Amino acid sequence: MRVTSTSRLIRVPHPGTARRDAALAAAARGWRVFPVTPYRKEPVPTDWESWATLDHDVIHREWTIRPYLNIGIACGPSGLLVVDLDDPDGEPFPPEWVQLGREHGIEIAHGRDVFALLAERAGEPEAFNTFEVTTPHGLHLYYQRPKGLSTATSVSKIAPFVDTRGSGGAALAPGSAQLVDGHEVLYSIAYDLPLAPAPSFVVAALTPTVPATPRIPAARAPSEARTRPYAQAALRDECHKVENARYRTRHTRLFAAAAAMGELIAAGWIDESEVVRALLDAARVHVGVKEFSDKERRDTIADGIKKGKHRRRQLPQR
Repeated sequence: MRVTSTSRLIRVPHPGTARRDAALAAAARGWRVFPVTPYRKEPVPTDWESWATLDHDVIHREWTIRPYLNIGIACGPSGLLVVDLDDPDGEPFPPEWVQLGREHGIEIAHGRDVFALLAERAGEPEAFNTFEVTTPHGLHLYYQRPKGLSTATSVSKIAPFVDTRGSGGAALAPGSAQLVDGHEVLYSIAYDLPLAPAPSFVVAALTPTVPATPRIPAARAPSEARTRPYAQAALRDECHKVENARYRTRHTRLFAAAAAMGELIAAGWIDESEVVRALLDAARVHVGVKEFSDKERRDTIADGIKKGKHRRRQLPQR
């Protein structure tokens, strides 16, 4: 088979039954799998989470007909929380994290270093003692997903270059492959250990907190002639920031935009439905890119607006 790269045709070895066997092995562990575009991360079925299966015959047929398919694991239905630790690929780490690492004797150069720092600070050095898969750019740590943790898919929410895959998210299974500089690189099992419970510091970072409703002092309401243009200008500015966010910051940028607009909604200066429509449209460019899902888009907007509503915006003095 010849696979097209951006500049030339690259010849890669035929996988034979390797992908099919890997898909069957993942299903044998109780992990629901679905077909993924060869050498990429895009699901083949649009309804991949409901398509994901443990059925031996279905898996055998799919990967026999198309042996180059990668193997996706639907983390939600599989009861998994996968922590993805990545290489920064030239992006600088925030200086505060570099400094914090030095204070603990850890040189921060990769997502695994950040995770090791978090584990040490939380007093959970055993956090790495679980099923581990090496990836073309880092590693995946597989954990049991805690019950009740619904929003468990995130990008850099815990720390820089530490992503998570839970409900609404997926991970490529061992045996999948990507092309890196024209060479096929496999996802491989590094440590075949039993799944550990998710570390408490990961669960805490993913568990939404409900802040107490603050007492908002009565204030003289400014005129709509001032608040309406102010709110619309603010919405345009936030949407612009969301559209142009880099993929490592898009989650936090979308949450911050929604929280900022939540303050204006609470003040009665703009309608919530107008804000939701605009932010959904602005974040549309990120859906499907590097595993940013439509569910994450909608949940992040809802969480941000909810937080912002607890702090009513005051109009700046002229």
